[in-house]
Amino acid sequence: MSRDHRTGHFFCSLMLTAGGIFAFNKICDIHAARKHILNRSDGQLFSWRGVQVYYEKHGAGDPVILLHALHPAASSAEWKDIVSRLAASHTVYLIDLPGCGRSDKPHTLYTNFYFVQLVLDFIHAMSLSSVKLVASNLTCPVAVMAAACDREAIASLVLINPPSQKALEETPDFISKLKYRALGAPILGAFIYNMLTSRSQIDIYFAEKYFYNPFHDTDDLVDTYYESAHLGGGNAHHFAACQIGKYINADIRFALSHLKMPVRIIEGGSIRDAEPVIKEWRRALPEAQVTVIEHTKQLPMLEEPEETAKAILS
Repeated sequence: MSRDHRTGHFFCSLMLTAGGIFAFNKICDIHAARKHILNRSDGQLFSWRGVQVYYEKHGAGDPVILLHALHPAASSAEWKDIVSRLAASHTVYLIDLPGCGRSDKPHTLYTNFYFVQLVLDFIHAMSLSSVKLVASNLTCPVAVMAAACDREAIASLVLINPPSQKALEETPDFISKLKYRALGAPILGAFIYNMLTSRSQIDIYFAEKYFYNPFHDTDDLVDTYYESAHLGGGNAHHFAACQIGKYINADIRFALSHLKMPVRIIEGGSIRDAEPVIKEWRRALPEAQVTVIEHTKQLPMLEEPEETAKAILS
């Protein structure tokens, strides 16, 4: 076999492999969205910097904004079991953050400040004041930064399972940048992402990490997260790349030192190493009120919605 023939054979095989991976990626996206659980017609769209951001508005009264966790499979569906409880006395806004759920998933560099700016622009566009801003996990630093930037619009914070501040101080390094480039690659990155966010993997996340009681893990819930992870025509892996590349991390110590508003921290009582994280946040915010919800992990709003709603409103 001549050298030219071997080269041609190699490139032909490479193209067939790439074509097969591309087809697999498309099938994953179609399969995940086949049940149409998440529908844009259930809410409204907020146009922001050329991105269509999905949000819902419920109830009447003082405004509460709910920010879901920053995870490729997350969406405002995270709050579905407490919306009616909060909306009985408040105007409740749920947002699918860009890169997640029903919002657009642009190929951009997702950073903490990117989401901070969205939250502040949303508050101003809706002409809101005295906002209670509720955040979950990695949106907690987003909420802290937003509150430090606009103390007049944001009246109080509720932080659910905030991450370790030490982990937030980690900046992109050589390894994380390699992961970012791999996961952000057009075809290969989407393939890796589809492996990480397969339905079986999401089911494992719920059983082992998200929920204290694995029997709370229903098929409908897993399907909702699975669909959320794959909406957007295969662009969801760009957000995941920024997350794994540590580009969403931010040192929030300065912002914490300037918070002069009521803060409540809600912690899942069954999270491993929860106690040192709570102590860390208490040192930064000695006036903060802490509520521990027993027999829950990362998603107390889904495992114990009534207790979580009471803690948010207290």
